[in-house]
Amino acid sequence: MPENASKAEKVHSVFLKFQRLVENQFFTKIKNYQSDGGGEFLSHKFQDNVSTSGIHHLVSCPYTPQQNGLVERKHCHIVEMDLALLAQASMPKSHWDSAFAITTFIINRLPTPVLQSKSPFEGHRAIDCKWVFRVKTKANGRIDKYKARLVAKGFNQKEGLDYFKTFSPVVKLVTIRTVLTVAVGRRWHIRQLDVNNAFLNGTLAEEVYMTQPPGFQDKSRPNVVCKLHKSLYGLNQSPRAWYHRLTLFLLELGFILSKADSSLLIRSTAHSVTFSLVYVDDIIVTGISPLDIRELIQQLQKEFSVNDFGPLHYFLGIEVTRIPNGLHLAQTKYTQDLLTDVKPLTTPIVAGSKLSKYEGTLLDDRTTYRATVGTLQYLTLTRPDIQSVVNQTCQFQLAPTDVHWSAVKRILRYLKGTLAHAIIIQPSFELGVDVYSDADWGGCPDDRRSITIFCAFLGGSLISWDSKKQPTVARSSAEAEYRTLAIAAAELTWILQLFKELDVFIS
Repeated sequence: MPENASKAEKVHSVFLKFQRLVENQFFTKIKNYQSDGGGEFLSHKFQDNVSTSGIHHLVSCPYTPQQNGLVERKHCHIVEMDLALLAQASMPKSHWDSAFAITTFIINRLPTPVLQSKSPFEGHRAIDCKWVFRVKTKANGRIDKYKARLVAKGFNQKEGLDYFKTFSPVVKLVTIRTVLTVAVGRRWHIRQLDVNNAFLNGTLAEEVYMTQPPGFQDKSRPNVVCKLHKSLYGLNQSPRAWYHRLTLFLLELGFILSKADSSLLIRSTAHSVTFSLVYVDDIIVTGISPLDIRELIQQLQKEFSVNDFGPLHYFLGIEVTRIPNGLHLAQTKYTQDLLTDVKPLTTPIVAGSKLSKYEGTLLDDRTTYRATVGTLQYLTLTRPDIQSVVNQTCQFQLAPTDVHWSAVKRILRYLKGTLAHAIIIQPSFELGVDVYSDADWGGCPDDRRSITIFCAFLGGSLISWDSKKQPTVARSSAEAEYRTLAIAAAELTWILQLFKELDVFIS
């Protein structure tokens, strides 16, 4: 920047450098920028930059520095420390710029309450790791492989230092059932993929250190630690890093993210459309052209270590079987692993009975209860017939009683007698959506909140269902019904948005 440059040009140049620094070092974008109403901030060049960058520029009112209090206080802090350094060193004020640089250097290394009174340069510490061994089985229960995996002890990580954002979307089960229904009706090929050691492909944006793996320590340098460049199983940010890595690659191949479900990626051409559904390291690929599907699989295998398991048959513990009139979705093996020697029953709950937290004696072993109802909750992916009663039993995990445990055991006995029950995805010549809803007014005996129940069919295939308590008490049965109707309508609106992106015409 030349010496005779105007103040506005200097400010604009410094802001551009700062903007590039933030985007490169922190992998984020500046969303809002607060300043006073100085002419250097209101120049055409500065305003054009923040406008094209999508930055919301906030300007404080004239003579109201309180609106920009954070930067004003920090500026005051830097100036006072700068003057103190110059006075202590008996240096003239003409060296203020060097003193400013030294001041900010020192402040950036001082202990901060954000890191529990530690300096950012001493806040990092090496995370421990361990080896995890397990046996992976096939859908029929036979041993598939023995796996050994190095896992970081992510529970020792500190938010804001070792990681920031952790959320990683996965495809909704409603989306999976909807896409499968469309694929079956149009006789598309449906392929199943699995990415080996998926999390190891993610690139870490944060600075993370880990101790040397057990059994692989360097005895000559025992105090040396590992700096991680790629994500590792156990790290809090690993799922997000892997999702970002995979979706970025698919976007480069011409896919776009669905607005209804960000784990559904769609690639449309003039003569074909291909869908990719991502659930962590499990991927379902389907579409019009088998050639496009094979090409996509080959491209994925060049970039990652991908197993092609052929036609969809076992996904997320769900057994998928081709039948003459569609697909058969079941969790038979999962159910059998849950059951012991119990006598079967024909109903999951006594008709008309409702559970209360005030009934029975508290259980001594609450862990078994919580583990069992958690397992049952996963089983509702293909068993809507137990959705309502499982929802009831899940409400008492804090303090389960023997009455609640008896209800859980009855569900298990019902499952024993209904192992063959499953969801059928069947083709339909006319795809229409039918939604049914009902409400149990005051259904919970403890807080008198009503129960919402609804289900949605696409053609003849059940694709969505739920049973849950309403957030507040309804003062009439009509109010409870209207709330249920609103929840069902919201689900229907979302499904219609999904159909729009799938290019499905609803009759």
